[in-house]
Amino acid sequence: MNSAISTNSWKALNITGSVDITAIQLEGDFGLLTIFNIYNSCSDSQTERALDRYLTAHRADVYGEGKHVLWCGDFNRHHPLWDNDTDDRLFTPAAMDASFRLIQLLAKWDMTMLLSKGILTLQHWATKKYSRLDNVFGTKDLIDLVIKCDTMPERRPVKTDHIPIAIILDITTAPAPTTLTRNFQMTDWEDFKKELNGRLNGAPTWNDIEGENEFNRQVETLTVILQNTIEAKVPLTKPNALSKWWWTRDLDKMKKEGNRLSRTSYNFRALPDHQSHKEYKDHRTRFADTIIKAKRQHWEDFLEGATEREMWIANEFIKEPVGDGGHPRIPTLKINTPEGPKEVLSNEDKAIAIAESFFPLKPPTSNIPKDF
Repeated sequence: MNSAISTNSWKALNITGSVDITAIQLEGDFGLLTIFNIYNSCSDSQTERALDRYLTAHRADVYGEGKHVLWCGDFNRHHPLWDNDTDDRLFTPAAMDASFRLIQLLAKWDMTMLLSKGILTLQHWATKKYSRLDNVFGTKDLIDLVIKCDTMPERRPVKTDHIPIAIILDITTAPAPTTLTRNFQMTDWEDFKKELNGRLNGAPTWNDIEGENEFNRQVETLTVILQNTIEAKVPLTKPNALSKWWWTRDLDKMKKEGNRLSRTSYNFRALPDHQSHKEYKDHRTRFADTIIKAKRQHWEDFLEGATEREMWIANEFIKEPVGDGGHPRIPTLKINTPEGPKEVLSNEDKAIAIAESFFPLKPPTSNIPKDF
């Protein structure tokens, strides 16, 4: 979930019976939008049954006036309703039976396909042939809120076979407060040095510093020059959950070039021998190698300049599993009250619940004498 969206405007849903479904509910002036992210196995329909059970048990919370529903993910089903009609190699009897069960579920919950038929979402890793395994379905009243639903081949990550799908909805959510910071990692240091030298050359200087007052005046002048140079040449950036400390300007340029090559390769997908496919493949390999080197170099630079405290932090990095500890997002909490279990949604109520849990009330004062 994007950290730019206030956690007061959404909550996570607890989907029992399957680890392959995650869901959230977004609330705003548009009403209530429930988004299900689904992975459907090739070999069984357990995910579909778990989704059906959840919707049946929570129909009133998900469906109704002013409520919208979105199913998106990897459904692993082939059918002429969404695949190309001419790609009959995909329409085996087993594939058609599996797809029929999904189509029945879509009809039961009155879901409409939002990603147009024939848009391909996967390039097989071995055969390099395209097909449609990923899909987006929504309730009929959600169609009026859809601005765009299409694939973005240029944003396909390296070493992946699935093509990202982007859906843009005409809805407004409450933004989370953000603080702009200076991005020193993406600074053009040659330009920075040129600007700094120009400011230093135009500043008053003292050849001989005599006394504390002159020293403090010189320090203040240098401080102001540095601050003004930083404001002029170090770009501002919004912190987000996708920021990477090891990212460099070279990687940024390679990513933009990779997006261009990916889009070109996708446009010529009907010509398997086109030069653009080899260019894109070679660039993906170089990009992946550069990312590995950038991560290694950043880690080595961190260790070489680490202080005593930072060495303990490095030790925790090594011991703990990989995660995103720098961007915690507190999910929906459940607490026990005299009236029964209750969900805690807002940030203010979450803070109170956590504080009461970690810092319980002081027990009643005992009547035992102090000198006992």
